[in-house]
Order: sequence, then C-alpha cells, then structure tokens
Amino acid sequence: MHERSATYTEAIRLMDAAGVAVVFVDARMRVTCFTDHAAIIPNLIWLEVGRPLAHVFANLLGCEDLVATIQCVLDHPAAQTAQLLTPAGNWMEATIRPCPSEGADSTGAVINLVNVTEIKRLTQALHEAQAKYYALVEWSLEANHILRDGKFVYLNPAAAQLYGATSAQDLLGHPSQDRVHPDDLPAALSRMESLIHQRENAPMIEMRFIKLDGSVIDVQAQATLTDFEGAPAIQVAWRDITTQKRTALLQRESQARMKVADNVIEMAFLDMLTGLPNRRVLVDRVNQARLASKRSGRHAALMLLDMDNFKPLNDTYGHAAGDLLLIEVGRRLQRCVREIDVVVRFG
Repeated sequence: MHERSATYTEAIRLMDAAGVAVVFVDARMRVTCFTDHAAIIPNLIWLEVGRPLAHVFANLLGCEDLVATIQCVLDHPAAQTAQLLTPAGNWMEATIRPCPSEGADSTGAVINLVNVTEIKRLTQALHEAQAKYYALVEWSLEANHILRDGKFVYLNPAAAQLYGATSAQDLLGHPSQDRVHPDDLPAALSRMESLIHQRENAPMIEMRFIKLDGSVIDVQAQATLTDFEGAPAIQVAWRDITTQKRTALLQRESQARMKVADNVIEMAFLDMLTGLPNRRVLVDRVNQARLASKRSGRHAALMLLDMDNFKPLNDTYGHAAGDLLLIEVGRRLQRCVREIDVVVRFG
C-alpha cells in the first residue's frame, strides 16, 4: 500500500468522520487514496491504490464520461460534474476539482461522490407529473394560456381557437394586454400585480377579451402562479361565455316583454284600484251565464250593489279615504262568495 503523508491521512480521517465519499487521483488518473464511504460505492479496497481510475470504476455506468471529465479538469483546472450509476441502481453525482497530487508537484483531482438517487427519482416523478399536467391542459376544452412578463409564452389549442388564431404561434411573444378589452384592462393589470406580490390565486371573474379579428367576447377567467419551463409564470384558465350571456340577455328581455303583456292584460280586465275584475269581465261572464242557462234550463243570479252616501265620504275625508273603503268592500265581498262566483267593480 502506498505510504500516505500525515496531512492526507488527517484529511481522509476528517472526511470519513463527516460521512463524505471522496476519491483522490493523481495527474495520471491513478487512485491515490479514498474515504471509507467512497470505498462502498465501487467496492474499493486499498489494494486498488495505484491502479487507473478507469479500471477501478469499470463496473459503474458512466465511467467513460467520468474519465473524460477528469481529464478536462486536469487540462483546464475548474470544477465539473459527471453522473454514475452503480450496479445496485444508485445514481451518484461526481464533482471533480483539481488538487495537488500527494507527494508530487503535479496536479491531480479530488472526486466528491454524492448519492442523488432520491433526487433523480423525485425529479423524474416531477417531470412525469408536469408532462401529464401539460398533456391534460393541451387536450382540455377549456382555454389556457401562460404569461411571463406580460407576454404569451404558451397557449393550448382551445385558447388559440377562441382568440381566432390559426395556431399558438400567432400570439406567442405578444403582450397579453392587447387581447383585453380597454375597459377591463386596469382591473386585469391590478389582479396580475396582486397575484404576483401577494401570491394568492386570482378568483374567477367575468371580463372581455378581444379576438384577433377585433371582435369582443365575454369570458370567465381565473389565474394562478405556476412554473413554466423552469421559470415563474402566470397561468390563466378561461372560457367563452358570450353565447350564455346573450341567451341570458334574451331571456331577460323576453321576461320583461311578458311582464309588460301581463300588465296590459291586467289593465284591460282588472280594476286598477281594487284589483277586482272590471266591466269588460262582467259583460263576458253575463254572456257566458246566459248561454249556459239557455242550454241547461237553469237560472243564474246577478246581484248589483250600490254604496249610499259615498260622495259625502269623499267630500268629508278625501278621495284617499273613499278609495280605501272601496278596496275593503271588495275584499269583504270576495270572502262572502263561492270560488266559482265573481265580484266585479263596474263603476
């Protein structure tokens, strides 16, 4: 076994105590020493000291890249990294830095090995999840676009279609505010500022977007912070509700027209003061009763009521008091007759 200096021995002892996996190589890329934690990775034994690193690490996938990276560090002293895969399926990240060779004037390298298996697994899982998420967004019938610095960096096909674009390329890199109705732009910019600084999702609101042909559409939109291609961005999900808004407007207009029609009918057949049927209804019901009596041979009854001294009441207490009396008389008469009977004010 090569004899090591006291300085290297102490350095190795301290690194072993810290749980660091380190391998030292000389200028000819021969293994000079290593920590016990590094020995576990390629099954190193001290008999390997003095052998070329390429032979010692031959059972690790990525060994050739590691050797090439070490040579690059030796030729151009600067830290570089490489990755290795052990037979056990563990990924190791090797950080190579230049360092003086033990007992020589030449420069070798120190290789720091870190197990990054869990990090790679989580990173791969994250990438897979992101790929699935963007696939769902891409296929979604709901429009989605992503903004960075106020410009479009992504639009799914649904968004491109609703904007009237032939493809997302027609809008990528363009300011998003060009597609917001001027009356809604101040509120939209305020929402984006609040989203960025307070980092809270912008809830669903109704606003108006402008298509590429200049036409205006009503939309429901909400926004959230996201990460797109490794950088912060804002994702906006929205749907076109122009048809629904127009349908709702038409329904309101139709209901208003029906209400007007109902009011006209009420004015035509009801006494506006008492709410009782008026003279027109009386004539109609009398005619119906006559025809029914003619067919059945049975009689119907018509009772006429007059209120005495009504004019003095109006003159003494005013027309408002007279109106209240008429309303109350109508109510009492309705409570005195059957449901099939009709109380009419024809005066």
